[in-house]
Parts: sequence; C-alpha cells; structure tokens
Amino acid sequence: MIAAEVFFAYHGFGKRVIRFIWKGRIMHRSIWIVLVLYLLAGLPATILQAQTATDAQTPSRWAKDIRAFEAWDAKNSFPADAVLFVGSSSIRMWPTQKSFPNLPVINRGFGGSQISDANQFAKRIVLKYAPRLIVFYAGENDIAAGKSPEQVLKDYRAFVKIVHDALPRTPIIYMAIKPSRSLRPLWPKMDKVNSLIRQFCVNDTRRFFVDGAGPLLGEDGEPDYKFYLDDKLHLNADGYNIWTKLLDPIRLIGELNLEETSLALLLIKKGMGPHTVSQERLDKVTSPKKAEPGTVRKTGNSETPGANDLFWVASKSSKVFHKSTCRFAARISEKNKVTFANRDKAAQTGRRPCKTCNP
Repeated sequence: MIAAEVFFAYHGFGKRVIRFIWKGRIMHRSIWIVLVLYLLAGLPATILQAQTATDAQTPSRWAKDIRAFEAWDAKNSFPADAVLFVGSSSIRMWPTQKSFPNLPVINRGFGGSQISDANQFAKRIVLKYAPRLIVFYAGENDIAAGKSPEQVLKDYRAFVKIVHDALPRTPIIYMAIKPSRSLRPLWPKMDKVNSLIRQFCVNDTRRFFVDGAGPLLGEDGEPDYKFYLDDKLHLNADGYNIWTKLLDPIRLIGELNLEETSLALLLIKKGMGPHTVSQERLDKVTSPKKAEPGTVRKTGNSETPGANDLFWVASKSSKVFHKSTCRFAARISEKNKVTFANRDKAAQTGRRPCKTCNP
C-alpha cells in the first residue's frame, strides 16, 4: 500500500497529479494511476481488517482457548486470592510465574484477543477466580482491527464495570499499550488510548495505569530493538523484565495480609498511579504487623485464630486447603469457608495443601 506521508493533489506538468512519498522518495504520478493502485493495494487489507474485527467478536474463535483454561482448572487447583494476568498475547507470553515467584499467579492471556473478548468471557476466565488483583493488557489488536481509541476506552470501561460489579474492591492495573515498529503507523491512535485510559483511572483508587510503553523507547523516541523479538511486535525476556520491574510494588501481596482497599492505597503510596490521593490518607496506610502466636488477627468482620488455635480451612470452590494462620486463609469469606479439625481430614476431601503454609 502507498505509504503517503505527504499526500495531496495539485495541477502540474499540464495535468492533475499527486505528489507523495514512496520508500523515502518524492514521487509524482497521475491522480488516476495512483487512485487505482491505492484501491488495489488497500482492498485486501480492508477485507482482512473487517474480517479481523468480525472474528474478534465471534465467541467460537476463542472457544478452544477458553475450554483449555477450563480443562486445566478442572484437573488442577488454582490459588485463592491470586493475582490474575489477563489479556492478549503479551500476557500469554509473559512468564508470570517466573517473574513473580512469591505470588499466587494465574495467567489467562489468549493471543489475538481484544478487550471485548475479555468482556465476553469474563465470567469464565476472570470472575470465577475472585482474584485479589488483576493485571490487564489489551487494546493493541483492537486498534489494528480498526476500532477508534474512544471505542477501546468504552470497551475497557465495560471490563472494569463487569469486574467491579462482582468484585467491588479488586484493584485493576492496566498496562499501557506498548509501541512497536511493526505497528508504527497506528501508534498515534494507541498513544491516545493510553491517554484516555490513564485519565479514566485518575479518580478511582481501584483503577491503575502503568506506563509500560515509555521505558521501551530508545533515545530516538522509537521502540528499542533490544526489548523485542524479531517480529518487532512482541517483547523478549529483556522487555518483560522492564514490565516486571514496573510492577514490583505488587510483590507486597506476597508479604503482607492486606484487604483490597488498603492494598490499593499502599500501591499508590509505593508510586503506582496515576491517582490524586491526599498525603494524609496515604500516611494512614501502614504495613500490618505479623500476628503473634495465640493472638487473633482481624480481617474485615471476621477473626482468624493465631497459632495456638491452629486448624485447617479451604474455600468451597477451591482444591487447596490452608492452615488457619495462612495469609490466604484470611482472604476466604466466612460464607465460602470450609473448616477441618486437622490436616488429615482436609486431605481426605481430595484437596491439596497450600504450598505456602504446607510446603
């Protein structure tokens, strides 16, 4: 297709011509010749773009991926109160278990997906896990399929609503759409998406925006090759290391027993944003002290016995059981909690011990 950085018609050489840039050279051609070439070159891309947009909205396109997730869940246990990574191929290819070894992590990335696809399957790949925190990346494929930045924002707002209607206190981190040389012509629209979503996150401490785009740029303002695979689109190990460092504050989840509201404020205090929160409010957020043996640690309206009152618990929907003193046990609601007098009785139900408190 003609890459017209300068594209306008004027009268010259005794006839109407078009001047444009083609592979770095200024060219002059008859307007009719250029128009025919442009249409011929653009038609397949237009058809492909339309097909991509249609496919993205067809649930059957992702049926195999979603069934694979569900099949894995049926045969394996998934951690309670996990950090859920969800989105397109940039999530799927992120070695999240390796990047965050101290966190209970679930990765539900499916390549080529758009935000609307995550909305379509939210009940099956998001809400069922009741995650403690969500890290979300999508929007790249949306723009490539022809959606406007405003539509992408609308789709993301819908995703946030779906999550917060069911899990009202769960923080959601949106990773900014990354720049890539393979999609360079679309970057202005992608950059606008980032700006719109960043602004959307400002007034709600449950919504986070992390700029994972800027650190990937070189001194020339273009995507730095050293962070990308040969396809100039997806990140390599060095690129994912950049993203992992940006999310370093979420490691607090593996160290502290915080309910979601305090967690969100603590992340803001650690520099994650882009919120405007009073320093007075942030100063009230302190790291909780570890419970002493025999004491009772309060979590919301429930109480968790200390070490002298040890027993075992599990979520009704989970295949993993925990010591009552485990930080994950404190996250299970009383309504959804199953209690066992000893470890053997918990194991007899077919559940497996938590790797954190029962190594």
